[in-house]
Amino acid sequence: MSGIFNAVNFNFSNTLEIPRYADYFGLYRALQNANILSSEKYDRIKSNGTSIIDLTYEYVDLFDFFNYHSLTAQYGFRSTIASTSGRKGIQVIHPSITYFNPTIREQFDSIYTEETFARKSFAPQLFTSIFLNKINYTIERLQSTRGFSSAFIGAFEISGTEIYLANLIANRLNQPFRIGDLTFAQFAKLEIEGRLYKKLGGEQALAFRANFGIGSAFGSSEVIPFVRQFYLGGPLSMRAWRIRELGPGGYQDTSVIRRNNSPFFQTGDLKILLNAEYRFDIFWRIEGAFFSMLEISGP
Repeated sequence: MSGIFNAVNFNFSNTLEIPRYADYFGLYRALQNANILSSEKYDRIKSNGTSIIDLTYEYVDLFDFFNYHSLTAQYGFRSTIASTSGRKGIQVIHPSITYFNPTIREQFDSIYTEETFARKSFAPQLFTSIFLNKINYTIERLQSTRGFSSAFIGAFEISGTEIYLANLIANRLNQPFRIGDLTFAQFAKLEIEGRLYKKLGGEQALAFRANFGIGSAFGSSEVIPFVRQFYLGGPLSMRAWRIRELGPGGYQDTSVIRRNNSPFFQTGDLKILLNAEYRFDIFWRIEGAFFSMLEISGP
Protein backbone atom coordinates (compact mmCIF):
# COMPACT_ATOMS: atom_id res chain seq x y z
CA MET A 1 0.00 0.00 0.00
CA SER A 2 2.91 2.37 0.66
CA GLY A 3 3.66 2.33 -3.06
CA ILE A 4 0.24 3.85 -3.81
CA PHE A 5 -0.44 5.95 -0.73
CA ASN A 6 1.99 7.83 1.42
CA ALA A 7 -0.25 8.94 4.29
CA VAL A 8 -3.21 8.17 6.50
CA ASN A 9 -5.23 10.95 8.11
CA PHE A 10 -8.05 10.37 10.60
CA ASN A 11 -9.93 13.26 12.19
CA PHE A 12 -12.82 13.30 14.64
CA SER A 13 -14.41 16.53 15.84
CA ASN A 14 -17.45 17.00 18.05
CA THR A 15 -18.78 20.49 18.82
CA LEU A 16 -21.56 21.29 21.25
CA GLU A 17 -23.08 24.72 20.66
CA ILE A 18 -25.24 26.21 23.41
CA PRO A 19 -27.60 29.00 22.23
CA ARG A 20 -26.55 31.43 24.94
CA TYR A 21 -23.38 33.20 25.96
CA ALA A 22 -21.96 32.65 29.45
CA ASP A 23 -19.12 34.84 30.76
CA TYR A 24 -17.93 32.32 33.34
CA PHE A 25 -14.65 34.09 33.98
CA GLY A 26 -16.20 37.55 34.11
CA LEU A 27 -13.66 38.77 31.55
CA TYR A 28 -16.03 40.77 29.40
CA ARG A 29 -17.80 42.31 32.37
CA ALA A 30 -14.36 43.37 33.65
CA LEU A 31 -13.45 44.82 30.24
CA GLN A 32 -16.72 46.73 30.21
CA ASN A 33 -16.14 48.08 33.74
CA ALA A 34 -12.67 49.21 32.67
CA ASN A 35 -14.18 51.02 29.64
CA ILE A 36 -12.14 48.86 27.27
CA LEU A 37 -15.29 47.21 25.91
CA SER A 38 -18.30 49.44 25.29
CA SER A 39 -21.68 48.60 26.79
CA GLU A 40 -23.11 48.34 23.27
CA LYS A 41 -20.58 45.69 22.21
CA TYR A 42 -20.96 43.83 25.49
CA ASP A 43 -24.74 43.68 25.09
CA ARG A 44 -24.29 42.58 21.47
CA ILE A 45 -22.06 39.67 22.55
CA LYS A 46 -24.58 38.66 25.20
CA SER A 47 -27.55 38.79 22.83
CA ASN A 48 -25.93 37.21 19.72
CA GLY A 49 -23.29 34.99 21.27
CA THR A 50 -23.44 31.21 21.54
CA SER A 51 -21.17 29.09 23.73
CA ILE A 52 -19.15 26.31 22.07
CA ILE A 53 -17.48 23.26 23.60
CA ASP A 54 -15.21 21.42 21.20
CA LEU A 55 -13.40 18.09 21.37
CA THR A 56 -11.12 17.11 18.47
CA TYR A 57 -8.84 14.14 17.82
CA GLU A 58 -6.49 13.84 14.84
CA TYR A 59 -4.16 11.05 13.77
CA VAL A 60 -1.72 11.59 10.90
CA ASP A 61 0.70 8.95 9.61
CA LEU A 62 3.21 9.72 6.85
CA PHE A 63 4.67 6.31 6.10
CA ASP A 64 8.38 5.93 6.94
CA PHE A 65 8.61 9.57 8.07
CA PHE A 66 6.48 10.34 11.12
CA ASN A 67 3.10 10.06 12.76
CA TYR A 68 1.34 12.03 15.46
CA HIS A 69 -1.70 12.02 17.72
CA SER A 70 -3.34 15.32 18.60
CA LEU A 71 -6.18 15.67 21.11
CA THR A 72 -7.80 19.07 21.81
CA ALA A 73 -10.48 20.20 24.26
CA GLN A 74 -11.59 23.84 24.28
CA TYR A 75 -14.36 26.24 25.25
CA GLY A 76 -15.35 29.63 23.84
CA PHE A 77 -18.06 31.57 22.08
CA ARG A 78 -18.99 32.85 18.64
CA SER A 79 -21.15 35.74 17.52
CA THR A 80 -22.36 36.71 14.04
CA ILE A 81 -24.10 39.89 12.91
CA ALA A 82 -25.74 39.93 9.48
CA SER A 83 -26.88 42.96 7.47
CA THR A 84 -28.01 43.74 3.95
CA SER A 85 -24.42 44.46 2.89
CA GLY A 86 -22.78 41.41 4.47
CA ARG A 87 -21.94 39.99 7.85
CA LYS A 88 -19.38 40.16 10.65
CA GLY A 89 -18.36 37.26 12.83
CA ILE A 90 -16.08 36.67 15.79
CA GLN A 91 -15.06 33.48 17.57
CA VAL A 92 -13.02 33.49 20.76
CA ILE A 93 -11.55 30.41 22.46
CA HIS A 94 -10.63 30.88 26.12
CA PRO A 95 -9.54 27.71 27.98
CA SER A 96 -7.92 25.20 25.66
CA ILE A 97 -5.57 22.25 25.98
CA THR A 98 -3.97 20.19 23.22
CA TYR A 99 -1.92 17.03 23.66
CA PHE A 100 0.50 16.66 20.74
CA ASN A 101 2.42 13.37 20.60
CA PRO A 102 4.60 12.84 17.48
CA THR A 103 6.88 9.93 16.59
CA ILE A 104 9.62 10.35 13.98
CA ARG A 105 10.67 7.40 11.87
CA GLU A 106 13.76 6.14 10.08
CA GLN A 107 13.70 8.26 6.91
CA PHE A 108 12.94 11.46 8.81
CA ASP A 109 15.70 10.62 11.28
CA SER A 110 18.20 10.02 8.47
CA ILE A 111 17.34 13.33 6.73
CA TYR A 112 17.35 15.56 9.81
CA THR A 113 20.23 14.10 11.82
CA GLU A 114 20.90 17.29 13.80
CA GLU A 115 18.65 19.42 16.02
CA THR A 116 17.33 21.46 13.10
CA PHE A 117 14.19 23.60 12.92
CA ALA A 118 12.22 20.65 11.53
CA ARG A 119 13.41 18.19 14.17
CA LYS A 120 12.81 20.51 17.11
CA SER A 121 9.21 21.07 16.01
CA PHE A 122 8.37 17.38 16.53
CA ALA A 123 8.70 17.28 20.32
CA PRO A 124 5.83 15.90 22.48
CA GLN A 125 4.10 18.97 23.91
CA LEU A 126 1.05 20.42 25.60
CA PHE A 127 -0.56 23.56 24.16
CA THR A 128 -2.32 25.28 27.05
CA SER A 129 -4.36 28.43 27.55
CA ILE A 130 -6.73 29.49 30.32
CA PHE A 131 -7.89 33.04 29.60
CA LEU A 132 -7.21 33.38 25.87
CA ASN A 133 -6.24 30.92 23.17
CA LYS A 134 -7.65 32.06 19.80
CA ILE A 135 -9.49 34.96 18.21
CA ASN A 136 -10.95 34.65 14.69
CA TYR A 137 -12.60 37.72 13.15
CA THR A 138 -14.25 37.86 9.72
CA ILE A 139 -15.94 40.55 7.63
CA GLU A 140 -17.77 39.59 4.44
CA ARG A 141 -19.19 42.08 1.94
CA LEU A 142 -21.84 40.87 -0.49
CA GLN A 143 -21.57 41.47 -4.21
CA SER A 144 -22.30 45.08 -5.17
CA THR A 145 -24.11 46.27 -8.26
CA ARG A 146 -20.72 46.69 -9.93
CA GLY A 147 -19.86 43.04 -9.29
CA PHE A 148 -17.40 43.50 -6.43
CA SER A 149 -17.40 41.44 -3.25
CA SER A 150 -14.75 41.13 -0.54
CA ALA A 151 -13.75 39.44 2.69
CA PHE A 152 -11.33 40.05 5.53
CA ILE A 153 -10.12 37.30 7.86
CA GLY A 154 -7.98 37.84 10.93
CA ALA A 155 -6.74 35.11 13.29
CA PHE A 156 -4.63 35.27 16.43
CA GLU A 157 -3.46 32.32 18.54
CA ILE A 158 -1.36 32.16 21.70
CA SER A 159 -0.29 29.22 23.84
CA GLY A 160 1.55 28.88 27.13
CA THR A 161 1.13 32.41 28.50
CA GLU A 162 0.01 31.32 31.96
CA ILE A 163 2.72 28.63 32.13
CA TYR A 164 5.33 31.20 31.13
CA LEU A 165 4.24 33.61 33.88
CA ALA A 166 4.07 30.84 36.48
CA ASN A 167 7.54 29.63 35.49
CA LEU A 168 8.87 33.19 35.62
CA ILE A 169 7.53 33.66 39.16
CA ALA A 170 8.52 30.20 40.42
CA ASN A 171 12.10 29.89 39.17
CA ARG A 172 12.84 32.83 36.84
CA LEU A 173 12.74 30.54 33.78
CA ASN A 174 15.81 28.58 34.95
CA GLN A 175 13.97 25.25 34.74
CA PRO A 176 11.06 24.82 32.28
CA PHE A 177 7.95 23.11 33.62
CA ARG A 178 7.50 19.51 32.41
CA ILE A 179 5.14 16.61 32.84
CA GLY A 180 7.36 13.61 32.22
CA ASP A 181 8.71 14.03 28.67
CA LEU A 182 6.07 16.65 27.82
CA THR A 183 7.02 20.31 27.61
CA PHE A 184 4.61 23.26 27.39
CA ALA A 185 4.53 24.95 23.99
CA GLN A 186 4.85 28.72 24.20
CA PHE A 187 4.18 30.61 20.98
CA ALA A 188 2.05 33.31 19.38
CA LYS A 189 0.74 33.56 15.80
CA LEU A 190 -0.99 36.28 13.80
CA GLU A 191 -2.50 35.77 10.35
CA ILE A 192 -4.50 38.25 8.27
CA GLU A 193 -6.03 37.79 4.85
CA GLY A 194 -7.89 40.02 2.40
CA ARG A 195 -9.91 38.81 -0.58
CA LEU A 196 -11.43 40.78 -3.44
CA TYR A 197 -13.66 39.35 -6.17
CA LYS A 198 -14.86 40.95 -9.41
CA LYS A 199 -17.67 39.25 -11.29
CA LEU A 200 -17.23 39.46 -15.06
CA GLY A 201 -19.62 38.42 -17.79
CA GLY A 202 -21.09 34.93 -17.70
CA GLU A 203 -19.22 32.58 -15.36
CA GLN A 204 -16.00 34.56 -15.46
CA ALA A 205 -14.47 36.24 -12.43
CA LEU A 206 -11.29 37.82 -11.12
CA ALA A 207 -10.10 36.89 -7.64
CA PHE A 208 -7.35 38.63 -5.67
CA ARG A 209 -5.92 37.43 -2.37
CA ALA A 210 -3.30 38.77 0.05
CA ASN A 211 -2.27 36.66 3.03
CA PHE A 212 0.26 37.48 5.72
CA GLY A 213 1.25 35.38 8.72
CA ILE A 214 3.90 35.68 11.38
CA GLY A 215 4.60 33.60 14.47
CA SER A 216 7.18 33.40 17.20
CA ALA A 217 8.08 31.07 20.04
CA PHE A 218 8.83 32.57 23.44
CA GLY A 219 9.80 31.49 26.94
CA SER A 220 11.35 28.03 27.03
CA SER A 221 10.18 27.12 23.50
CA GLU A 222 12.67 27.45 20.65
CA VAL A 223 10.33 26.81 17.70
CA ILE A 224 6.62 26.72 16.96
CA PRO A 225 5.27 23.13 16.94
CA PHE A 226 4.96 21.49 13.52
CA VAL A 227 1.15 21.44 13.48
CA ARG A 228 1.03 25.22 14.10
CA GLN A 229 3.66 26.29 11.56
CA PHE A 230 2.76 28.10 8.35
CA TYR A 231 2.94 26.33 5.02
CA LEU A 232 2.07 26.90 1.36
CA GLY A 233 0.56 24.61 -1.23
CA GLY A 234 -2.51 22.39 -1.15
CA PRO A 235 -6.24 22.85 -1.79
CA LEU A 236 -6.61 25.74 0.70
CA SER A 237 -3.49 27.56 -0.47
CA MET A 238 -1.79 27.33 -3.88
CA ARG A 239 -3.72 24.52 -5.56
CA ALA A 240 -1.09 23.73 -8.20
CA TRP A 241 1.35 22.50 -5.54
CA ARG A 242 1.17 19.86 -2.86
CA ILE A 243 0.93 20.74 0.83
CA ARG A 244 4.24 22.16 2.15
CA GLU A 245 5.85 21.93 -1.28
CA LEU A 246 6.34 25.70 -1.68
CA GLY A 247 8.71 27.97 0.15
CA PRO A 248 10.80 29.88 0.63
CA GLY A 249 10.24 31.09 -2.95
CA GLY A 250 11.40 28.40 -5.37
CA TYR A 251 13.66 26.84 -2.74
CA GLN A 252 14.01 23.07 -2.58
CA ASP A 253 15.73 21.33 0.32
CA THR A 254 18.79 19.71 -1.31
CA SER A 255 19.31 17.48 1.72
CA VAL A 256 16.15 15.57 0.82
CA ILE A 257 16.27 12.92 -1.90
CA ARG A 258 12.84 13.06 -3.47
CA ARG A 259 11.03 9.79 -4.10
CA ASN A 260 7.55 9.13 -5.43
CA ASN A 261 4.95 10.24 -2.88
CA SER A 262 7.61 11.67 -0.54
CA PRO A 263 6.16 14.34 1.77
CA PHE A 264 7.41 17.90 1.96
CA PHE A 265 8.57 19.63 5.15
CA GLN A 266 8.94 23.22 3.99
CA THR A 267 7.27 25.11 6.82
CA GLY A 268 8.11 28.22 8.77
CA ASP A 269 7.03 31.04 11.06
CA LEU A 270 6.63 33.68 8.33
CA LYS A 271 4.32 33.69 5.32
CA ILE A 272 3.51 36.29 2.66
CA LEU A 273 1.24 35.28 -0.21
CA LEU A 274 -0.13 37.44 -3.02
CA ASN A 275 -2.34 35.74 -5.57
CA ALA A 276 -4.45 36.81 -8.58
CA GLU A 277 -6.72 34.46 -10.54
CA TYR A 278 -8.85 34.61 -13.64
CA ARG A 279 -11.58 31.97 -13.28
CA PHE A 280 -13.78 30.61 -16.05
CA ASP A 281 -15.92 27.65 -17.03
CA ILE A 282 -14.54 25.13 -19.51
CA PHE A 283 -17.23 22.51 -19.97
CA TRP A 284 -20.10 21.24 -17.82
CA ARG A 285 -18.70 21.04 -14.27
CA ILE A 286 -15.09 21.51 -15.33
CA GLU A 287 -13.68 24.89 -14.41
CA GLY A 288 -10.33 26.50 -15.17
CA ALA A 289 -8.15 29.29 -13.84
CA PHE A 290 -5.05 31.24 -14.79
CA PHE A 291 -3.15 32.61 -11.84
CA SER A 292 -0.10 34.56 -10.85
CA MET A 293 1.37 34.56 -7.36
CA LEU A 294 4.15 35.88 -5.16
CA GLU A 295 5.03 34.02 -1.98
CA ILE A 296 7.62 34.31 0.75
CA SER A 297 7.94 31.85 3.62
CA GLY A 298 10.62 30.56 5.89
CA PRO A 299 11.75 29.70 9.40
